[in-house]
Amino acid sequence: MRRCWSCRRCCSLRCAARFVAVVVVVVVVLVLKPDLAPDAVNKALQRCTDRESKKLLQNLCHNYTRGLIAGPLCSPLCSKMTIIYEQCLGHGNKIALKARWTDRWIVLKASKESTMAYYVPWNRNDHTIIMTTNEVARWVYDFVVSEVNPYPIDMAFLHDRLLSNLVTKGGNYSRAAVESLWSVLQQGEFLKLFLLAGNKHIPDVYGWCGHMYAMEYTPIGDAFRRLKLRHTMSWKSRVKIGLSFLEMVRSFKETQYGELSLCDVQETNFGLRTSDFTVQAIDIDLALLPQTRSNFVSQAEKCTKDSECDFFDCVAYCNYKTNNCTSQMKSSNFQNFCHDIFKTKYFVNQGLLEEAPHNVAHELGEILTKCASVPPNSTVKFPETYYSDLYNRLHSLLSKESQ
Repeated sequence: MRRCWSCRRCCSLRCAARFVAVVVVVVVVLVLKPDLAPDAVNKALQRCTDRESKKLLQNLCHNYTRGLIAGPLCSPLCSKMTIIYEQCLGHGNKIALKARWTDRWIVLKASKESTMAYYVPWNRNDHTIIMTTNEVARWVYDFVVSEVNPYPIDMAFLHDRLLSNLVTKGGNYSRAAVESLWSVLQQGEFLKLFLLAGNKHIPDVYGWCGHMYAMEYTPIGDAFRRLKLRHTMSWKSRVKIGLSFLEMVRSFKETQYGELSLCDVQETNFGLRTSDFTVQAIDIDLALLPQTRSNFVSQAEKCTKDSECDFFDCVAYCNYKTNNCTSQMKSSNFQNFCHDIFKTKYFVNQGLLEEAPHNVAHELGEILTKCASVPPNSTVKFPETYYSDLYNRLHSLLSKESQ
């Protein structure tokens, strides 16, 4: 279904008109008040309030006290009250709330769709005890395997990270426990956070309560608010951040479940740990593992050009003979970072690696221009080593500049 794969396209004039109106407002703010732009734009688009955020948490805890939901975070959030709400970060397609849990900041997240209902993929009328531990283990294992196929999953890993957090009664799980686990597993970001635990470029996930899960809070660094860049970050600091992005490229290419493709590359989807300049991908809803990427390709309608095989920043080739989208990617994380993070994007944003010192400006500009480009179509392909050579050149240059 092209509507699923190419979901950025507006399907009506009304949608297009609304988009243009938003763009006009944003551009006016950016031009007239560039120093206020990020906060003003975020507030205008998010429209989230403390009142509705607190009400959401109250409803969550009310369902917990009624025995309708469960999870390892329910007690600290609703009973012990060691998780304290701080502020709303967003109420778009995903709810994001900043909170304090004893000595650390966390983000409570939930997909809007996941708040609609709790359900499990079987029909049971018993609202108390519904599944044995072995039944749940097999169900979770089969579900996760279907998401990462053909890469193997360790059952012990699933047990230690997921199932051991569920409270059992006589060797069984309650309906509330199983439905709550199901509701978070259905949220793609939670599953990827869980599977990629231990990767320093991925925030830690701490647990869940009902449909809401908690993850490590990593703030969006001022370096990613590119209008302010030249006033807030030294060149050497920006170089260190650039190196962290390159480390992320390598790290995501070599996960144990195949390459993780970031399909929504924009600065607000990355956080910065300032203590060591480590960049983290803090919003991976639109990050695809190979199996999910393959599923999207198989759903795509007939294509006549590569742009009809795109999913946000992830672009695949169109096979002109069969008019089908292929699983071969035209874009990559490295190419997207060069195009959307390192270089100037549009006329209002300042790229992370722009305005370099004169001694490296020419060479760096040449590398960024080349690595930001993609082949025009499937009949014109760059050599196999094209991007790897550019990656090595850029990494070498930035490593010298970081000294």
